[in-house]
Amino acid sequence: MWNLCSFVSVVNFSTRGRSCLDKVVLSRPTPDVYQTPVKLAPLACSDHSSILLKPKVNKVKNRVKPKKKLLRPIKDSSVRVFGQIITQLNWSNAISNSDPEKAAVELGDILQTNFRNCFPIVVSHLKEDDKPWFNVGIKKLIRKRHNAYRLGKDAEFRFYRNEVRNKIRSAKAEFYSKSIAALRNNEPRKWHKKIQTITGKAKPKFNTIVLNCDLPVHDVVRDLNIHFSRICSQLPALDLENLPAFLPSLSPPVIYPGEVYRRLLKIKVNKSSHPDDIPSRLIRDFAVELAPPLTEIFNLCLKSHVFPSVWKRAAITPIPKSSKACSPDEYRPISITPLFGRIFESFIAEWISKDFQPHLDPQQFGNSKGCSTTHYLVDLM
Repeated sequence: MWNLCSFVSVVNFSTRGRSCLDKVVLSRPTPDVYQTPVKLAPLACSDHSSILLKPKVNKVKNRVKPKKKLLRPIKDSSVRVFGQIITQLNWSNAISNSDPEKAAVELGDILQTNFRNCFPIVVSHLKEDDKPWFNVGIKKLIRKRHNAYRLGKDAEFRFYRNEVRNKIRSAKAEFYSKSIAALRNNEPRKWHKKIQTITGKAKPKFNTIVLNCDLPVHDVVRDLNIHFSRICSQLPALDLENLPAFLPSLSPPVIYPGEVYRRLLKIKVNKSSHPDDIPSRLIRDFAVELAPPLTEIFNLCLKSHVFPSVWKRAAITPIPKSSKACSPDEYRPISITPLFGRIFESFIAEWISKDFQPHLDPQQFGNSKGCSTTHYLVDLM
C-alpha cells in the first residue's frame, strides 16, 4: 500500500517496548525536507515513546529568543544556612561603630554579604509561550526526566515523570490560590485582567519609558533623576541655626528590642522592597536575631540626632501618567526607601502623633489614623 502511494515510514526504532507501533509516514523524497526522527520520553501516562520530527529550515525569521532572567530562589535549605549564620553572629563585634551612619552601613553590608553567599543567583530562560505557573524547578525536573529516558534508566525515568506531574499540579494550585482566587471576590477587575493575560487576550503593554529613544538607557535614567530631584531642590534648604529652640529639651525616648521585634513581625512580605534590602520574608523570619542590632542603631540615631543617609536613598520607579508619555513631566515618581529606615520612621511618627493628638480639632478626619470620610459623613448628619 505504501509503495503504491509512494509513502515511506521514517521511524526505524522501537516506540513501545521492543516493537515499533507508532509510524510516521511521509511522501518521497524526505531527506531534503525533514531531519532524522528523534525518540523522546512518553507524554503524561502513555507508555508509547514520543517522536520528534523537525523540518530542515535554512533560516528562521523573526525567531524570538528566550528571555534571560536572574533569580535568587529562597530554598528552605538556604534559609536554614542563613539562619545559622545570623544566629551565631556576635552583633556587638560586627557593629562596633558608635557612628549611626557607619553602623547602618555595616549592618546592611553584613546582611547583603551573607544573603548573596547563601542564596546564589540562578539563571532562568523563559519563553513567551511558557505558562505563568511554570518555574525553574519544573524545567530542571523535565530535563532530568528526558536524560533518564535517553540513558534507559526506567526506574529513574518513572520517578521523575511522577515528580514532574506532581510539581505541575502543585504549581497550578499555588498560582491559582495566590494570583486568581483571592482576586475573584475582592478585586473583580484585576481578576478579569489576570484571566485575559493567562488566555492570551490581554492588550500589549506600552513601554514605561518612551522618552528620547535615540539616547542610551543610562542617559534617559539620568534625565529622569535630574527632573525628579528638581522637585525638592526648588525649596530652600532648612537652616538649623535659625530654628526655634525649646529648652530645656527632653531626652529622646528609648527604643527597646521588644518594640522593634513586634514591628518586624508585622512586615508584609508581599509588598515591594528596596533593591539594597534582603527579602522581607527573611527579615520577618529572623526578627528575634535582627531586633537587638537594629535597636542599638535606632538609639544611636536618637542620641546623635542623625538619620542615616543610607536609609534616605529611595529607589524610584517612573510611572507614566498617560499611555503616550514623552516628557519627564508626564511621569510620576514612585519611591521606595529601605525597610529599616521605614521602621525607624514609624517610631518617630508615632511619638509626633501622640504629641499633636490633644491639639487637633475633633472634626479633623483627614490624615488621621482610624478615620475616614465615613466618620465625616456621620458627624455631618
